[in-house]
Amino acid sequence: MAILGLRVAAAGDVDSAEAPAGDVAAQVTVVDINHSHAGRLDSLTPEEARVRLADGTLVTVPRSSLRTLIPTDRVARPDDDVPRMSPRSPAEAEEPSDRVATIIWTNGDWLRASRISIADALIHLQPRHRLAGNGSGEGPVAAASTDPPAADGGDFCSAPLEFVRGIVWHSPKSATLTPATPSAMPGMHPPRENPFDDRELALERIIHRGEAPADVVWLANGDRIEGELQACDVDTCRLLTAVGEASLPAARLSAIAFRSELTVPPPRTAEFARVLLRDGSRISARSIVWEHSRYIVTSEVGWDLALLPSDVLRIDFFGERIVPLPILPPDEVDIVPYLDRQPRWEQDRNVSGGRLSLAGEPCGWGLGVASGSRLSWNVTRVESFDVTVGLDDAAGGAGSVDFVVLGDGRELARSGRLTGRDLPRRLGPIDLTGVQRLTLAVEYANRGDIGDIANWCRPTLIRAAAQ
Repeated sequence: MAILGLRVAAAGDVDSAEAPAGDVAAQVTVVDINHSHAGRLDSLTPEEARVRLADGTLVTVPRSSLRTLIPTDRVARPDDDVPRMSPRSPAEAEEPSDRVATIIWTNGDWLRASRISIADALIHLQPRHRLAGNGSGEGPVAAASTDPPAADGGDFCSAPLEFVRGIVWHSPKSATLTPATPSAMPGMHPPRENPFDDRELALERIIHRGEAPADVVWLANGDRIEGELQACDVDTCRLLTAVGEASLPAARLSAIAFRSELTVPPPRTAEFARVLLRDGSRISARSIVWEHSRYIVTSEVGWDLALLPSDVLRIDFFGERIVPLPILPPDEVDIVPYLDRQPRWEQDRNVSGGRLSLAGEPCGWGLGVASGSRLSWNVTRVESFDVTVGLDDAAGGAGSVDFVVLGDGRELARSGRLTGRDLPRRLGPIDLTGVQRLTLAVEYANRGDIGDIANWCRPTLIRAAAQ
């Protein structure tokens, strides 16, 4: 039985073309392996998605061929399928006393939350989005906390601490994401202002790599303390160090990294999805359904979140036929540095360690590399490959590279020279029928490797259907 799925039903379905009374119609674009369908989301279940087209036709997309769902109540870039973010109003920003943090999970996700506490091997937090109830999946899952709701009506939930890689608390500057600014020149975009503090980015990079030898606490004054975390609440964090127990004011915390060898990823089902939210969060989901004008998302961590259509930037679906390339370790990595520096490639991060972002839009997942890199995979039963490429916003408009896709050593697609001010370029779908080795190469263009923070965003393999 499929655990996760979206369905779009068949022409001639007798369902009413009107949205149910009291519900809000969600305008979406649903992309399957071969086509895209724009209309009103009629239903979303673990087996299929149904979309009502403008002419009243009801289209069904089975889960096995569903790739992406994109809310379309925002302006989209002409060359890409990711809607732009809208700026948040001042009323939506957090109160200064309500410290917002990013929870970095062991499955690579990140979730914005507040009012975080830690006790008895559990992390308790208040997500920025409403809970839809207890975790509904099988196996070890988080449950909604019995703590009373916050004064502002928010929900609290809990998860095993072993699923958490670390926490980074944010300054007021990074409480909201900066929206992209339309370019004054066709095909170009201005450098995007970085909404994150440089120190926050550095701490997030360290935590994401999961190499902490012990529990590590960073304080606002720059101090770094190692030990064994005992407990944290909204007032105090207790850390057992080599010289005794330290009691640290929670307001002074900048970040916590948890001892890597004690962390594990949450269970992953054969079919899963990644939900990219407007607040910058990414959630890997075991199940997504559409109920009462909400996406009910059961995360891999276990709890159910109820998301409004306006919360969601995109949902990418994966399974036996649709495979995100970054979850497959490359069989060969060849990096030829311009000088002595040898940057490593990154999964779901740019080569500088930050989150992947092109032209002011988060990619959500992909591969970050530098120029002079070649990553290769041995592939079987693959029909096609699809990817969006460009220079990360972290390049600040600098950089100059050429992206090349090769199959069995033969060039299949080339981006042409791209700079940090060019809009992203889609390569694909690229026919891989009969190809046994896929190689992604980034070649030097102008000015050596200066600013060459190159992203392969959402690289996707489409496998042949089982016979």
